[in-house]
Amino acid sequence: MIQNEIEQSYEIRRERMCALPPEYMGNLPQESTAPEEDQAFLSPRLSFLSKVPLWKFSTTDMAVISSKPIRVKLSKQEDIYYAENEALDVYAHGDSLFEAIEDFCEQVIYFYRHYKNLKPDRVTGEARELKKRYKDLFKEYMA
Repeated sequence: MIQNEIEQSYEIRRERMCALPPEYMGNLPQESTAPEEDQAFLSPRLSFLSKVPLWKFSTTDMAVISSKPIRVKLSKQEDIYYAENEALDVYAHGDSLFEAIEDFCEQVIYFYRHYKNLKPDRVTGEARELKKRYKDLFKEYMA
């Protein structure tokens, strides 16, 4: 599943790049990672600290897609894997890389729903900024 999510991220990027006029192509930054490098994260001897871009986040009952790639910091300490993004205030973990990313997706969707349903007059401070971030970044994905 993780491999499919990584491949989907690159496929979505390629699709979006095709929609840009040719004169803009020279000004765009190159991909910060390569699919073959991302695949290295799937090896059984993971001892890394890296970031991988994801576009689609899904659980069994819902999926959301982001308007730009979300960089997920992946790491392993002892026997626990971590997937986190400070800007979204999401800090997930699991016994495997798959479980950490699955937990990350569940938290993104939980917070998306939570902030979407909060009335603007019910949030202040950092929560107001997070509500705006989730609203601006994500939309529900219909397959």
